[in-house]
Amino acid sequence: MSKQKTTLDLEAIKTFLRDYYRSEVDTLQQMIEGEESQAFSFKWGNAEYVIRINSSISSFQKDAYAYHHFHSEQVPIPYVIQTGYIDAQHAFCISEKMPGITLQDVDSATLQRLLKPTADVWLALSKFDPDETTGFGDFDASGQGDTETVLT
Repeated sequence: MSKQKTTLDLEAIKTFLRDYYRSEVDTLQQMIEGEESQAFSFKWGNAEYVIRINSSISSFQKDAYAYHHFHSEQVPIPYVIQTGYIDAQHAFCISEKMPGITLQDVDSATLQRLLKPTADVWLALSKFDPDETTGFGDFDASGQGDTETVLT
């Protein structure tokens, strides 16, 4: 069963960010979104950020876990600045904005050029020590998989 994506409007997000930062943010604009979260980029001061909105905070907490455990020069993961709730129906995640594109949004020729760099990221991920985790499958914000390993 898939969750329904939130539909918080641009003005509500702008108001939240103004209250959060206690000043106006610049250039708030909608981004290409994922399957579950709304996504907007904005500038505050000299830096660029992304705010994502979802009905659940759990995936945002997993993003923070991924940054702290897997981020490296070879595995660029955005730094999660803050997670929390806008209201009872809307969780948020503010992270640094990183350059790049998503693989699903590129043409075939570009995808061919990105195969090796993408494989290099997967190879770099394979070198991380999994001792702090258990199980496999979908994992929570502490790295614990929802399925236990069964040896037969």
